[in-house]
Amino acid sequence: MPIRSPTSCGRSLSTRSATAPAARPTRRCTASTFTTRTNTTARRSSGATAGKTKEPKCLTATHPARGPRDLPERSGSRPRGGRFLVAAERLRRLEAGTMKKKLGLLIVLLSLFLVGSYVYQQQAGYAGGFEVSISTPQGNDILVDRLVFDDSWSTLGGRINCCWGGIGGTRGISDHPIPQTVFVRWRQIDEEIVYEGTVELPGDLAQQVRKLPEITWISDGRKGRSTYFVIGMEADGRITVWLSNALSDDNVEGRVFKVVATGQAVGRHEPTPEDLVR
Repeated sequence: MPIRSPTSCGRSLSTRSATAPAARPTRRCTASTFTTRTNTTARRSSGATAGKTKEPKCLTATHPARGPRDLPERSGSRPRGGRFLVAAERLRRLEAGTMKKKLGLLIVLLSLFLVGSYVYQQQAGYAGGFEVSISTPQGNDILVDRLVFDDSWSTLGGRINCCWGGIGGTRGISDHPIPQTVFVRWRQIDEEIVYEGTVELPGDLAQQVRKLPEITWISDGRKGRSTYFVIGMEADGRITVWLSNALSDDNVEGRVFKVVATGQAVGRHEPTPEDLVR
C-alpha cells in the first residue's frame, strides 16, 4: 500500500472540507403545526365538490448558531415599552380623577365661605359702602372737632356755617358696618360754647339702608342708589341724623331724605381761641 505524503494528505483534507455540503435546515412537524387545507375540485360528471384533505404543514427552522428561527410571533405579545405606556396612562387617569376631586372640594369650600361671609355681614350690620357728611343751619359758624362712630372709628370734621338738611362735603366709608352710635363734639365760635353729645341710632338702621329705593336721573333715565348719613348740629346743642339715597334733589326722582335719630348735646362755656375769631 503506497504511503501518502503529509502534503498530499493535507491537500486532500482541505479539499474535502471545502467541498463538504452545507447543513440542511431541519424540518419539524408537531401536532400544533398541522393546518387544514381544503382543495375544491370539480368532478367531471356530477360537479360535486371534493372532500377535505389534511396535509401537514411543517415549520422550517435552522440551527440557532446559523440564523433566527423562522417562527411566527405570538399574537398576544406587546411591543417594547407597552408596560410603561399602560402605567403612564393609569397614572394620568389617577391624576385627572384626583384633580377633579380637589376642584370639587375647592368649589364647596368657596361656596361655604361666601355663604358664611354673607350671613356674617348681615348679622354684623354690613350694607355696603356709605358716605358721611356734616351740616348746620345757614349762618351758624361752628367747628366740628370730633365725629366718632361706635366708639371705634372717626371721620371728617372741620369748620362749616351752612347747608342745614343738605349734603356738603362727604367722606366715603367702605370698611365698617352701619353704625349704631355717633359721638360728636363741636364749638359754637360766636357763642363760645363747646358741645358734646352721643346719639343712639336705630337697631334696624342696616335694614333701612338695604331698603332704600333707587333714584332716576331725569336727564338720561339712568338708575342708581347711594347711601348718605348726615349729622346736623344746631346752636342750642340739638343733634339730628338723616339718611338719604341721593346727594341732592337736582335732576333726580325718588330721593329719600329722612330723619333717623335725634339727640341733645351738653354744652359748656369755653373762650374761642383767637385764631378762630374772624
